[in-house]
Amino acid sequence: MPAIQSYDEQELLLRMRQGDESAFTHIYSLHWELLYAIAYNRTKDIHLSQDIVQDVFTSLWSNRNRAEVHSLKSYLATAVKYMTLTHLRKSGQTILVEGHIGSEEAGHKTVEEQIDYKNLLSFLNDETDKLPDKCRLIFKYSRGEGLSVKEIASELNISPRTVETQLSKALRVLRKSLKVMFSWVF
Repeated sequence: MPAIQSYDEQELLLRMRQGDESAFTHIYSLHWELLYAIAYNRTKDIHLSQDIVQDVFTSLWSNRNRAEVHSLKSYLATAVKYMTLTHLRKSGQTILVEGHIGSEEAGHKTVEEQIDYKNLLSFLNDETDKLPDKCRLIFKYSRGEGLSVKEIASELNISPRTVETQLSKALRVLRKSLKVMFSWVF
């Protein structure tokens, strides 16, 4: 059996999914410093940063059979970002900035909230674009343009029931995608 260091990322993930603690330990040793640096850069707190990294790796191990990981480094960095936000929100610590980034909302928003909002919109747009053509069009008419079921039915010359069915389908698919995306955070 080859040494654990000779495995590539996907092999390490596979072995970890199979319960191989040495693969998990190797993943931890490869990435903990970067993750700690990301957490510390946001929190400026040594102990909180250590806790965040520990929580991310605990979550990774606990969800090893459910997590869909394509790039381990990106997955873990994103997990640290969200875990950091969760910890900061729970403790009431946030960094406020005045104004807004690319939105018409007034008031104070944290940089993290603004970035999260933009990332969430981008994710939802990508997922919406994957919907079947008719389903996507109906969803965009409804949510993007604010048309009612009757207006959409009239516009597309289809029954209101078809519009409702397609909207339900779109929402079900998008909810499922969001659930998968955020399953490891909580």
